[in-house]
Amino acid sequence: MTSEEITNALGERPAVSSYSHHGEDQQLNYADFAEIGIRALFRDGRLGCVAVNALTGPQVRLAAVPLTGCAPSPVEEWLVHRTTLRSGSLTYSPAADPVFADLGLAIRSQRAGDVVLSRPLFLAHDWLDLWHSLPSEEWNFA
Repeated sequence: MTSEEITNALGERPAVSSYSHHGEDQQLNYADFAEIGIRALFRDGRLGCVAVNALTGPQVRLAAVPLTGCAPSPVEEWLVHRTTLRSGSLTYSPAADPVFADLGLAIRSQRAGDVVLSRPLFLAHDWLDLWHSLPSEEWNFA
């Protein structure tokens, strides 16, 4: 999807649209939909990642298990268990974020004062290498 298609589908104009040079030949941009609590990240105008804000985003569930705004360790434990049951491909980013490649799902942490909450990211296959795919703003997201 393009940014315009997402804007039309969500019915909200992005509150912030910014660009980030990440690497020498790669330009990434993101659009924040503040009312809905969603950040859409793009490469070359194509959607590559949808990040859900742990505080303001919608509750996202996988097999009835909540992924948004939870303590990260139980979510990670559930993913580890699910991986062993289904022989999926759970890996970790350099920042120790669990990445379930088969589903295109990563669970990042987001600070909420003195608490850390889970922040799910849904990724296109070529974005699974979080360290090289995400803009620097995502690593500093609070």
